[in-house]
Amino acid sequence: MNHTQEPDRLEAIDIVIDSNFIDLKQEVNLYFEFLLNIINNNLELYDSRIEVHTPLESGITHILKANGYLILYNLLEATIENALKAAHLIICETSFNSLTTHLKKTILTEFKKMEIDLDKFPHQEIIETTLHKITLDKYKPFSGNLDAKKIKNIIEKYGIALDTTSEDKKGAKLLIVKNRRNALAHGGQSFIQIGRDTSIDELIAIKNQTILFLENFLQCTRAYLEQQHYQLEPDAQG
Repeated sequence: MNHTQEPDRLEAIDIVIDSNFIDLKQEVNLYFEFLLNIINNNLELYDSRIEVHTPLESGITHILKANGYLILYNLLEATIENALKAAHLIICETSFNSLTTHLKKTILTEFKKMEIDLDKFPHQEIIETTLHKITLDKYKPFSGNLDAKKIKNIIEKYGIALDTTSEDKKGAKLLIVKNRRNALAHGGQSFIQIGRDTSIDELIAIKNQTILFLENFLQCTRAYLEQQHYQLEPDAQG
């Protein structure tokens, strides 16, 4: 597309997409700094009342490592959800006929699956209802099942493409985050089991790749919205 959103609209996009990600990323980094400090410096508990130092049991550090997967998944899910909510708001300002052919086909296909009479809905309502249906109902991306493959499948419905020029941007390690988060959430494995099987170096690598993948996702989503890639070229709109 050759046209872009107005500056004030671009600022609003940045605020909606970036603010929560920055806050959550800071939480993640603070937690991992704390975890590294405990493991690398063999920190002890200190009871000032009786002036006694107590070494941390290994089980505690295992639990703390496993908890890292929950924090990373929270970052992942919240970031994707907030970005897509921003996309919904912006796309819904556009008339149905001005959307790309790909996006219109997606909308109509999903409405047919819902068995709703399209003649009863104006185009704008179709946009709002169907995009929400795609992301929250049919694909259920926010129910503990997000990994790189799932995210790519979801955003392809909008016409958003990710930069996959590096392994970190491909986000293969997100599958580990998802699987271990689910194992913890559903009782498949204990915190000690997962933490014991995870080295701190592995966990740091997973954390770094998760953040890089999300930064790539946000950059591509922002470009998609700013350059209005959800709209037809002006000449094609008639």
